[in-house]
Amino acid sequence: MIRAAIIYFSGTGNTKFVACNMKKKLEEKNIYTDLINIEEDTVLPCNYKYIVIGGPIYVDLYPDILVNYIRKNLYGYTGRCMLFSTQSSNEPSSAFQDVLNRASFLNVKYCQFVQMPNNFYNFMFKKTPKDEEEKRIKDAIKVGSKAIEDFLSGEEKIYHTNFLKVDFVRAVYKIFYPYITKRLIKNIEVDLKKCIHCRMCEIRCPRKSIHISNKVRFNDKCLLCQRCMNSCPRNAFLYKKKVYDKYEPNFKKY
Repeated sequence: MIRAAIIYFSGTGNTKFVACNMKKKLEEKNIYTDLINIEEDTVLPCNYKYIVIGGPIYVDLYPDILVNYIRKNLYGYTGRCMLFSTQSSNEPSSAFQDVLNRASFLNVKYCQFVQMPNNFYNFMFKKTPKDEEEKRIKDAIKVGSKAIEDFLSGEEKIYHTNFLKVDFVRAVYKIFYPYITKRLIKNIEVDLKKCIHCRMCEIRCPRKSIHISNKVRFNDKCLLCQRCMNSCPRNAFLYKKKVYDKYEPNFKKY
């Protein structure tokens, strides 16, 4: 039996959605596929002929939580690998080259970016209109399926990026992202009249960085992935005194 693994990190669900659809495509090809959530699962690379790795883009790169998992768990794996990213932009990021640089032992043969609805609109940028949101989700299924088809057929596609640009982006990521995260989370509050202290936000946080008591507190591990706020069953979070507008595309529809 041919086996594959899809290793992913997903903050608000975009990457998980794409990963699940790629799994369907692989299994249509009679390739038994495991979904590996890096927060919950370990991986035995030797079990797989193919490994697909995916994550969201934060400041033009994969979050370090994903890259560190790759470096720790996939060293020595020589099978064919594919990278994919989920992002609002319709242009390739520096994430692929960053992984090629930092995990050069990987046998990466194919890369694919997948445009998804913007999920960062509470903080900056505009919310994707509903009709465009639906189009991007439908297109994501097609793009992901074609990428798997091409990857399995032996086609190679790598988005190479100038090393100096990648180094610059990584420096910006290390300095700017923690700074902007601290600036933005200062404006996050919880409406204690709505909050039922279920701790769902704390439980689902990938870095265990949020704590709720008589107010919300974040430690310096926060990724600003927004999962805590999107997980709240009472929508009790506020940003700049306004109710947080949860990111809730109807993925089940597709």
